[in-house]
Amino acid sequence: MADKYVDINTLKYMLYDVHNLEEMLDRERFQDHDKEALDLFIDSTKTFADKELFPYIQEVDEKPAHHKDGMVYVHEQVKTMMYKGGELGFISAPFDYEDGGMQIPLMVQTATNYILNAANNHLPGYTGFRSFGSIVTNLPALSSQTDIIGLFLIHSSNTRTRRSRSTGSALSFALS
Repeated sequence: MADKYVDINTLKYMLYDVHNLEEMLDRERFQDHDKEALDLFIDSTKTFADKELFPYIQEVDEKPAHHKDGMVYVHEQVKTMMYKGGELGFISAPFDYEDGGMQIPLMVQTATNYILNAANNHLPGYTGFRSFGSIVTNLPALSSQTDIIGLFLIHSSNTRTRRSRSTGSALSFALS
């Protein structure tokens, strides 16, 4: 059943045949990449989504994030999305190498975001905080930009606190 939420062949057709993705690889910024490498990234995204996102769509839908006693509680799979997604490069893929990214075309990250959201639109949104720099984390794969906005402080194994430099306020959330 997990293979029914997205058609990878159609997605690749759109990327390569309609939008001419391979032509972008001639640009200096993307010269380290080729079609095979981008296909591997896309296919790895699909494999991750099949295993870590799609099977949890109903459960996450039935147990949404909620606020209680000053904490925001989220599904345990958010941790998987953040850590494994960070390790696989979903969050920083289009960033410069010196910023911990892979310098892949934004078109490819957009395609992989489509796969992730089609598999389970509840979970990939958490990485969007990081992608746009509004929350900076101390996850190992993402630590290169910790001085941009703020810092996620891990104060226990299942709780995170975000402190804003501009306001000093904090938002905590826990994995339920």
